[in-house]
Amino acid sequence: YYLAGGTTVRRYTYREMLLLIRAAFAQNRSELEAMKPLLGADVLIIDDLAACKTTEFAMDVVLHVIDCRIEYCKPTIITTNLSVDDIQRDFGDRLKSRLKTFRRLHVGGRDKRGTTNQG
Repeated sequence: YYLAGGTTVRRYTYREMLLLIRAAFAQNRSELEAMKPLLGADVLIIDDLAACKTTEFAMDVVLHVIDCRIEYCKPTIITTNLSVDDIQRDFGDRLKSRLKTFRRLHVGGRDKRGTTNQG
């Protein structure tokens, strides 16, 4: 839908998003410069939130990206296997409260890797 309308859509896995910003350090670029694709996209998709270890750096990055996108009313889609309680445990109350403004969709079905059934 968004792409057909000429909208800029960027999709990053949670891990890719963090690696993109960490790479800025090696290239002597600022974090904000590295975040431009995340912040500037008309629509941002963050896939598989918390698929890797959650560090203080990761929490700061996610919170900053979400804050900026909410402030500028830019659509953001986040996929995760985490429950709301897991998000609070791993990322804290601040992210949980921001995500309350998001529409939640539960998608069930068979795991694409064929290992389990999701309810």
